[in-house]
Amino acid sequence: MIFYLLLILISTVLASEEQHAPPILVGGSYTLSTNYEGARNSTGIKRLLYSDDSRWQFFHFCTKDGKNKDKCGAWVDENDKKIAGANNNVKQVEDGTEISKMQLSDSGRYSRHPSDPVKEALEWVVVSVQEGPKPPPPTY
Repeated sequence: MIFYLLLILISTVLASEEQHAPPILVGGSYTLSTNYEGARNSTGIKRLLYSDDSRWQFFHFCTKDGKNKDKCGAWVDENDKKIAGANNNVKQVEDGTEISKMQLSDSGRYSRHPSDPVKEALEWVVVSVQEGPKPPPPTY
């Protein structure tokens, strides 16, 4: 019984350790860190959007050997079907994985894929996309 209570306590603490990225403006880019030790074997990234928090979305990196060419280069669901309306550009860069053309609907939780089940709660990054400031009214 004590073991289960300790396990629940640890998982609660880990879940509260999510990282929060600085707000991204609509149309802007975000680079998800995927170049740290343990993440270099990532085959893609995944996200759980606030607008549809019941569906995982995955972006598989294309490999040079072409083994995953059927499902790489686009956001797909858990059945590897392309997601309509997902129009981000995603590419691997030196610092990690850059997601560009972010829209308000892209706000959510992002992580590498596949993730380490033990460290998964620590690897989530909360990304918030916001509209920029409105321009001042014209002066005549």
